[in-house]
Amino acid sequence: MPEVQTKTERWHAEFLEDLDLSFRAQLVVANYLAWNGWSVVIPGFHRSPTREQAGAFKDKGDLFVKRPNGTWGRVEVRRIGRGGRGTGVPFTFTGPHDFGPPGRLYDAVRVMKRATFDEMRPRPWRVVCVSNDLAAAAVIDVNRTFRSWHLFEIPDAVTGGVRPEYMCPIHEARWVDLRI
Repeated sequence: MPEVQTKTERWHAEFLEDLDLSFRAQLVVANYLAWNGWSVVIPGFHRSPTREQAGAFKDKGDLFVKRPNGTWGRVEVRRIGRGGRGTGVPFTFTGPHDFGPPGRLYDAVRVMKRATFDEMRPRPWRVVCVSNDLAAAAVIDVNRTFRSWHLFEIPDAVTGGVRPEYMCPIHEARWVDLRI
């Protein structure tokens, strides 16, 4: 008889699948940055065996890039395509023209959960939001754009409620083709 998964086990399995897809995006961004002359460090990658142990497996940054001033900046990579447990809608884009008209949810790039961003130390230098197909990205300069971000309530399939997500206006992002 097949083993039945609990809701928590199912959620964790989906989380790990999303994590693997996210790591692929990190590698694509690291490759793009290195190809364009940046020194990049990719921290080790670890997966939690259970949801209960997940807190011990939080990373301290997706990538670190040597900035022009010689210091290292944290870069967070977000694959905004698959949507995961929160939105469930894949999103493939090549640039700002693939987003919606002003005044709509999609006239901004979804950065990340407010709680996640607010807890990050050190604060990211850049957030790179990658298309579902890993071919394009919106690069967000956190220090330059943070004051223009706004919050948007996103449905949360895990809790059944909503969660606040930071959104960056599309005109504030720098758009890059990740294919080399």
